Amino acid sequence: MSGFKRLSLAACAILLTLSSTAEAQDLSSGYTLTRVDEKGENTITKFEWNSELNKMVPVYYRVDLAQKEYGSGKDVKYFEWSDDRIFEEVSAPTEGKTTITAGYDASNLHEQVVSNSYLADVTGDFVENYDASGGAIHNRGFIENIKGNFIANSSILGGAIYNSGKISEISGNFIGNRAEDSYSAAGGAIYNTTPPPARASEGSEVEYSETSFNISGNFIGNSAVALSEAELPPKPLALYALSTTGMGGAIANEASIGNITGNFIGNYSIGEQSIGGAIYNDGKIDSINGNFIGNYSEGRYEVFGGAIANGGYGEIKNITGNFIGNNVQSGGVAVGGAIFNTDIIGEWDYDEEKLVSGTGIVNSSFYGNYAKADGEYAMAGGGAIATSTDLNIVAKDGYTSVFSGNYAEVNGERDDNAIYAGYGSTINFEMKNGGKFVMADNIRGEAEPQPASLESIMAPESYKVNITGDNIDNTAFYMLNDMYDADLTVGQTTLNTVNDSIHTYDVNNFTLSNNTKMVVDVDLANETMDRFTSNGYGEHNGDLIVSGMNLLSDSKGDSAEIFFAEEGLKDNVLNGTGELPDKYQTAYTPIYKYNVNYDNRADGGYFVFNRGGQNSSDSFNPSVLSTPVANQAGSQAVINETVRFAFQHMDLFSQLPFNQRMAIINNNRYAISEGTPKYTPELEMINKGFWVKPFTSFETINLNHGPDVDAITYGTLVGFDSNFKELKRGWYNVQSIYGGYNGSQLSYDGVDTSLNGGVLGITETFYKGNFFTALTATAGANVGSSKTMYGNEDFTALLAGIGSKSGYNFEFKNGKYILQPILFMNYSFVNTFDYTNAAGVKIDSDPLHTFQINPQLKFVTNLKNGWQPYASVGMVWNVLNSSKVRANDVILPKMSVDPYVEYGVGLQRNWKDRFTGFAQAMVRNGGRNGVALTFGFRWAIGKGDDL
Repeated sequence: MSGFKRLSLAACAILLTLSSTAEAQDLSSGYTLTRVDEKGENTITKFEWNSELNKMVPVYYRVDLAQKEYGSGKDVKYFEWSDDRIFEEVSAPTEGKTTITAGYDASNLHEQVVSNSYLADVTGDFVENYDASGGAIHNRGFIENIKGNFIANSSILGGAIYNSGKISEISGNFIGNRAEDSYSAAGGAIYNTTPPPARASEGSEVEYSETSFNISGNFIGNSAVALSEAELPPKPLALYALSTTGMGGAIANEASIGNITGNFIGNYSIGEQSIGGAIYNDGKIDSINGNFIGNYSEGRYEVFGGAIANGGYGEIKNITGNFIGNNVQSGGVAVGGAIFNTDIIGEWDYDEEKLVSGTGIVNSSFYGNYAKADGEYAMAGGGAIATSTDLNIVAKDGYTSVFSGNYAEVNGERDDNAIYAGYGSTINFEMKNGGKFVMADNIRGEAEPQPASLESIMAPESYKVNITGDNIDNTAFYMLNDMYDADLTVGQTTLNTVNDSIHTYDVNNFTLSNNTKMVVDVDLANETMDRFTSNGYGEHNGDLIVSGMNLLSDSKGDSAEIFFAEEGLKDNVLNGTGELPDKYQTAYTPIYKYNVNYDNRADGGYFVFNRGGQNSSDSFNPSVLSTPVANQAGSQAVINETVRFAFQHMDLFSQLPFNQRMAIINNNRYAISEGTPKYTPELEMINKGFWVKPFTSFETINLNHGPDVDAITYGTLVGFDSNFKELKRGWYNVQSIYGGYNGSQLSYDGVDTSLNGGVLGITETFYKGNFFTALTATAGANVGSSKTMYGNEDFTALLAGIGSKSGYNFEFKNGKYILQPILFMNYSFVNTFDYTNAAGVKIDSDPLHTFQINPQLKFVTNLKNGWQPYASVGMVWNVLNSSKVRANDVILPKMSVDPYVEYGVGLQRNWKDRFTGFAQAMVRNGGRNGVALTFGFRWAIGKGDDL
């Protein structure tokens, strides 16, 4: 056909190279989706909710036909779509193309059926039959049920079935049937009409008026073609009345049909005027439910409805389905790439004179549909839907209805237009019971009709868009494109305009019918944000509550002021929770945190963003602080606890009276004066032996210049002590080696961090009289994982520490009571390797060096029965313990742990000749607040060589 350029089909009418959007709740059968890493041929883009990023994100899927073989029998016919989109029979499958295989039994084909009275069920395969009306079945009487495979039948009206009588139900596969005529062709597979007036008035037993039947099946490659391209005479655009017409590539209805259910793939209508690539309706249909894939309507002068066209007398109560790659193409007017409507889609309340809420286009998604026109008088609109009357589009019961990748194109100029609304019409977006919309394409309609425009052809008034939910928190409308010149009314839902770019939504009139939440993008650096502008505002019956902000950049200073609401709207804007107009909320960039206030001024409403707070960390996004927090409250705490508990031999041995300690060292047996324990063989266990020491703490760490962190630290040390080794001048030495697992769980401001690792170390302990001292060195590593608002991020750290612990025993009553002043000192080193966090921020951390001083005082009681209770109190100072961490070269707060007091009690006892058990509980107050617990046991392995 001349006057426009045909688009070639890639493998199948559906399998176009789409950059469009699919929805997860796909109907069964028609197609399958396979997730891929990037956009490409035969792919669509689904928007899916990412709970970690807290927004919709694109996910790519390859589209394939779910079924390519139909029917059964030893005989087959192969069909393919040609490069110019004609569905035709081929002798054998072509490599690289989508081939539809239709199976049948040639020896048992059903002959053509013509019925003027009653017939019972008609079942069978109908292949390559022809008649002027109803190539396979012509019914003017009553047929109960029709079931079968209808392949390559042809006619002028109803390539497979013509009905002007009564049918109970039709089901089957309709493949490659064709309605063809030099003037008017309708119903490539099924044509349904009212009977001639004479027959309708005969009063026969057959009920001809208001009868309806259900249709179910697969409709593939059926067509309604009026004249071939070679036969089309040149004709001025204005002579529409003389044009040839192709209507309803699969089904044409001028009477009454109940429910239509099925998959409509690659059906088409062609003519100078062409209407309804898959379904044309100028009668009544209860519901249409199916997948519409790659159907199209093509014509020289005007074409309407690539998938469904609802004419001037048409009524369809409900349409549900996924519409992919349907289109209209013309050399004149091309309208409604998927659906065209000029009467009623939905149930009409004649008393209220309006559509019934919840009916219309229900739980449907549109992606990659288009309307295209080329030529001197070319006009195109409604890549997905075009309507000249009111239309409800409904998402309910948790369904997300998606419009994306749809467009209108005129002479090569493309507009991402999904819906075209005629003047005087109203588009109602209704969300019920968790329903949502993603509107990635625009809606069009101009304020005043222009001569020789689609607006002047369809209707003479302006159009309206209503967006309404039934729950402000459980419904959402993702408004990612414009609604040009619409009278827009919004209420009882959440408008989400977040798409990482700033946009001003320009409408003709804006009205709030009820409270509405809004989530917006904000560019602090350029002081702009998503907002509405309007030629006028209606009478508001609610407030616009800005409940969330996606900050795209940081402010150039500590504050920024951004214009948001014009006069007419500014008095109805609330910030954050909606409690008070000046209630502040918190917004985040990947690095900073801002307190946000709404300022209603004389010239408009402004949002004011302030960075900072009483604590320096209040200026920062908690997500970016995970490394300095983990360094201080996690890695440093773990290595300090490890060093603290590495002095196992000293902790056990130093609590004994002097006489017992010397007896053990010298291995002498002598009695001790009355009132104190005597040396027994059990005490030999103090020498060489193994020990196990689990530890944990539950606390809140109040980081200086940082957040308050809830921390759980835990680990287990396993060690081995040598025998005593005598040195010079009365000194004795014990060597210990140890290793173990350690970890911690940190939580603050919505960030959760876990650390897990291990250490190895060695301790040298020295004794002389009542004095004791020890040195320990340890090293290890841990791996960390933080869960932030942006997702999960992993990091690695190296740990090391050197500790010293010294004390002296003051004994009373021959060692029954011991007072120990102790000084513990520790140097620790933590180095977290550089990494990029989940928000894409580079984290560069300098090593953390800490020097800890911990003077203690311990009081020990040695009882006759071997029990050794004790109490301890101490003070802990962390010196030189601030960390330096950079996020994209921004220096983060240098956090540290303030001093704290530690006090508590413990208990030791030995029994069974070789075993010692111990437990300790310490309370911390100050920079760390909580409790630290440790317990364990030691068992001796008898006499032997030194370590």
